[in-house]
Amino acid sequence: MPSKLDNSTMEDFKIISENKNSLFDRKEIKISIEVGITPTHREVLDLISDKFSTNTENIKIKKISEQFGSHECTITANIYDSKKAKDELEKQSKKEIEAEKKQVEAEKQAEVAEEKPVAPDQVGLEEGVPSSEGKEAKPAESEVPKEENKEEEKPVEAVAQ
Repeated sequence: MPSKLDNSTMEDFKIISENKNSLFDRKEIKISIEVGITPTHREVLDLISDKFSTNTENIKIKKISEQFGSHECTITANIYDSKKAKDELEKQSKKEIEAEKKQVEAEKQAEVAEEKPVAPDQVGLEEGVPSSEGKEAKPAESEVPKEENKEEEKPVEAVAQ
């Protein structure tokens, strides 16, 4: 997929402000670029990491904004000295947390697959238990909802007057 931010936009890259914040071990930047379409988060990360010669893991993008009808995009970001400093100070978004969980799960599955290859004669077996093909599966006791003792509702008798 071609990037919307190519080398031609690097010329339109302007640093509006750049402050070194030694208390938080970060550089707070505000930049402006000329684009036709608002760039994606990934494209902005790549652009900032190239321009400031840092790793994308050390960058936290705070805001990407573009005024209606304008081709100028303003980006506010923090560049940390290390990933550890960034993780300690910045709050992770839900999307970042979910992506991290998926990555950890994929690594665990890869480790399990490497440690325990499935032999061809054990296909369909799970932990030594033969598969239940042709048999009707019974739900476990924990899955069956327990019936609560309910008082039976007594029908209301209509009183003829």
